This record gives sequence, C-alpha cells and structure tokens, in this order.
Amino acid sequence: MRYPIHSGRAQSASRSPAAINGLERPSQRLLWTHWRIAGMLLLGLILVFLPRPARASPEPNPETIQAPVRVMEVSAAYAYLGLTNNAGAEYVVFDISRPELPRIVDQAEVGQTVSALHPAATGTFIATESAQREIFLRTREPDTLRKIITLPGEGKIVKLDQIGELLVVLSKADTGGDHTFLLDIQDPAKPKIQSGSPRSEARIAHKLRTPPQIAQIPPRKVARLWEQHPGDANYALVGLDTEKDSFRVHRVEPETLRFEDNNGDGMLELACIGDSNTVGSTNVWPSNWCHWVAEEILNSAFATTNYSANGARIDSLWPDQSGATLLANALEEKPDAIVFALGSNDLPYLRPGHLDEDIRGRIHQLEALVATARKNGAQSFVALLPPRFDQKEPSGARSRFNEAIRAHWEPHEILDFDSGFSSSDFGSDGLHFKGVGHAKRAVRAAEFLQKDSPEKQTP
Repeated sequence: MRYPIHSGRAQSASRSPAAINGLERPSQRLLWTHWRIAGMLLLGLILVFLPRPARASPEPNPETIQAPVRVMEVSAAYAYLGLTNNAGAEYVVFDISRPELPRIVDQAEVGQTVSALHPAATGTFIATESAQREIFLRTREPDTLRKIITLPGEGKIVKLDQIGELLVVLSKADTGGDHTFLLDIQDPAKPKIQSGSPRSEARIAHKLRTPPQIAQIPPRKVARLWEQHPGDANYALVGLDTEKDSFRVHRVEPETLRFEDNNGDGMLELACIGDSNTVGSTNVWPSNWCHWVAEEILNSAFATTNYSANGARIDSLWPDQSGATLLANALEEKPDAIVFALGSNDLPYLRPGHLDEDIRGRIHQLEALVATARKNGAQSFVALLPPRFDQKEPSGARSRFNEAIRAHWEPHEILDFDSGFSSSDFGSDGLHFKGVGHAKRAVRAAEFLQKDSPEKQTP
C-alpha cells in the first residue's frame, strides 16, 4: 500500500472574528499575530518540560532447554551442556556473556544421554552413556558431529579432561573400579590410545578440574550442577534434573559460613566423616545429607566430600571402619572443615554397668580426632547422635552420649542431628535414614553452617 502525497500550501484555519467579518484593522491583525506566536511558544515550553511516561523496557527473554542436565562444562563465555536423551538435542551450548540473558548458540542430536564432555580449541569432545563407550567430536566449521573412537572394556565414561595434547578419559565400571585412558589428540579426528592406568591415576585425572556440585533431594528429585560464572562472580550457572527450564543463570549472594577458606584454594570444602547414615545410598546420584547440603547453600565455592564408611566407629578394630583412618583419608585432600558424625556404632559395644566410663573413653578418642583435624588446618564440628527406634543398645546410652558431647564442645561446634526427627524419617529397621531423613539432615546442616560468621578455633 502506498500512502498519498499531499502538495500545495497549507492554509491557516485560525482567523479572528473581526477578520472573518472583514472589519479587522492592520494594527489588530499584528496584535493578534503576536498573541498567537506567544501562545505557541508557551505551549511548546510546556510540552518540552512536561514529564513523559517512561517507556516500558522489554523484559529479558532467556532461552531455556526442556531436558534434564547431566553434565556441564564452562569455558570462556560459554556453557556446554550434556542432556538426557530426549528425542532432540542432547548437546547444547549457551552464550553466557550476558548472565541475565543466556542464548543458545549451538546444539546437536547425539542420540544418547551425554555422560561427559570437554570443550577444546578443535571442537567439543562428547561421551555418552552408551555401552559401546563412544566418544564424539563436535565442530562448527565444518558443522559436524562424528564418532572418533570406541574405547575397549566395560563401564560408563564419567569425565573428560585435557593435558596438553592428551585427552584424559575417566571411566567407571558397573561392577566397581575406575580406569583412565589417555588419548593422543594431535589429530582430533583420529585419537590414539596411549595408556591405561589403575584407580590411583584415575583419582589424579579426576582432580584436574574441580567437579561441579551434584545433589538430589527428595521429594523434589532435583539434581543440580553448579559452576561459577567465569566473568561475573555474582552469578552461578545451574543445571537441573528437571524436564522444564533445566538450565538457569542465578544471581547469588555468597553465604557467610562458620568456616573459612583455610587452605587458600578459593573453595570452601567440607569433609564428612560418618557411618552408614552418612554414606547413604550408592546410586548414580549421591543420595546422602553430606552431598545434599550443597543444594541448600547457595555458594558456588562451597563443596562437600564424603569420607564415611558403613559400620564406622570412633574406635574400631577394623582399620577401614576406624575414625582415625577416615580422618587420615580426608586430611590428604586438605579440607577447610570437617563434620564428625560418629558414635552410633560404638554404642552397642558399651558395657551396661560401665556406661559413663566407656562413654568418657569414646569422647576422649573423639577429642583426639578433632585435635588432629585442627592441627592440620581443618575447622571441626561434632554431630549429635541421631535417634534410634529399634532399641538394640543399652538403655539411655544414646542420650548420655549426646550429653557428653554437649559438655565437651561449645554450641557453635555442635551440629544437632538429634532433635526434630521421627520414626517416619527412618527405614523399617528403625536405624537407617530414608531419603526424607537425609533431606532433613541436609537442611539442618546447612542452617548450622550458615549461622553467624566463622568462629576461630585453636588446636
């Protein structure tokens, strides 16, 4: 459609009544013209200085994905996501240069749930949960996704990393045991296996990059992967185990914790030392309060590691179940703080006629563990024993043990795992926590760790 163009001189419609009647004198016409000009100037000034309503700025419309996130890596201003198999794109890349407005810039259909990925200069290496242990290479120029190698053996690839021109592949077998492959990627399209190594080297490879926190809390069933935004520490990138809106960029305010970065590595690392009620389930997603507490503390620098063992005791004849052994394992990684959640498995070994004496002995041993932790730079907290509903221990031993803990440590050093729990938080044996019990413990631990500012401890 073309709009008409009007030509000709516009004629004024403003004429005085005297001019209309033909009676207007020249002096009157001049005066009327002056008044008209003055009125127009006044109206113009009013319009200039009159407040104008602010225009509504468009709301940011960040793009989202609709499949659970399984792995997330961050490099430069991009977040690389591996998703569950959802008959769509299992590999998605977000531009996060503007944290408030993440945008999808690349995606590809892998055909399998992605278990690990690593962005590199030559493209992105992608591993899937396929039993064939396949690794793919995604490139943009040319725009391709192709399989580059199938690794021998069994198990799932759980992490990819890089040292120079070597791609480090960490795999985990269903029957237990880790294995590391080193792939020469001078020609990324044709990698060559250089060597394999046992679990000891696998641990080294796994620590090349601090993994994101993973957590799963019933009944929400949400798994979160945290990464701090590389360009703005006020934002954290979060991957969720949800079917909708599963990638988000959150603005977070660092929480004030009871402990500090004592080892100076930029992280706030908490170690948990406990028994089966801290071990929890051994499913793919960690399912215990020690891991779930990371869900509750909105600080991308906060990390937890679980050093617990089934049957662990403060004093045990079995080294693998001894508090001293578990502490030694934890101190190798130089944590900033340690929670000791031990003592429940010691109670059945207390002598009924010598409860107070035996409890004093266990408390003395627990004090020695705490002192060792503090001498090694780890702030320490002691958890009260949880309730038990099977009545298979000396009567009154649990409450007296908790009283002894309260008598030997200050309130800011004691994590209350005793009050607020009921039989519905435990399994049918009345001893081991169910998922809801672990979730309650995670919330209790988070509230405790975030309360007040760090308390200084001396050996």
